[in-house]
Amino acid sequence: MQIFSELPISAYVKERLSSARFSTPTPVQAAAIPHALEGKDVLATAQTGTGKTLAFLIPVLEKLLRRTAPGISALVLVPTRELAMQVVDQYNALRGKQLSPAALVVGGLSETQQLHAIRKGPGLVVATPGRLEDYRRRQAGRAPSAAYQRTRPVPGFLTHQARNRANHQEFESARHSRRNDSW
Repeated sequence: MQIFSELPISAYVKERLSSARFSTPTPVQAAAIPHALEGKDVLATAQTGTGKTLAFLIPVLEKLLRRTAPGISALVLVPTRELAMQVVDQYNALRGKQLSPAALVVGGLSETQQLHAIRKGPGLVVATPGRLEDYRRRQAGRAPSAAYQRTRPVPGFLTHQARNRANHQEFESARHSRRNDSW
């Protein structure tokens, strides 16, 4: 694949990519997108700034455009609030008017707004693992809300920026071991 217009994707996504001035895929995008569009599992590692986010967002956009049931269809897990916000910004820049906004689920922001966004049944949730687990744990003691009951996930769309997560875990491990040191 030399240009995005060669991809077997909808005219809508091609137009959204063109509007955002994306025409030539990066190597990680050229390698990952065709496999993800076929529903295959993809593990892509690359340096920051190489286009990994767009490599998983294009297949997610395609899946969301074809979904027939409301509710959460894709989950993106990232290690930090800042990265989650960047993913949501990129998604919102590409989604146009045919797709609903993503729900951002992270610490340090209004829980009320985040829970409201989840209850609206977005197609995409972008979350940090800690906040998502916190909401799941608190929900476990209650009857599922209507939003959770009508959620029908699309198989195969859990994305996770593994390398960044590994780096974050190393940082957290080092931070906790320093915290436990007696001075």
